[in-house]
Amino acid sequence: MRDTGTVIVGVDGSDQSADALALAVTLAGLLDARLSPVFVHPYGPFSGTLPESKYEELVTELADSVHAQMRALNLPAADRRLRVDAGRSASAGLQGTADGERAAMIVVGG
Repeated sequence: MRDTGTVIVGVDGSDQSADALALAVTLAGLLDARLSPVFVHPYGPFSGTLPESKYEELVTELADSVHAQMRALNLPAADRRLRVDAGRSASAGLQGTADGERAAMIVVGG
């Protein structure tokens, strides 16, 4: 496979996230690009105000939901690496990831 970069997909476990993930899988295949699902969660700025166990529980619950969507799309285990970013906003987190991974594009649900 020729390395043409990465397709970043913003995921959060929602139905729209599943649609974005399915589109990103297709686009990554067409572009011979790597798929990089990124969950930018809103809990980073609040991690100091939440008990650590609650913070971890919230992040784990949403990450598990995203992994279930990836399994439903029959993604190989090697392609199910989920990046978790505690950015202040989804757009900033996705852009930062895209900058660092030579992203060909960013896909989000609507």
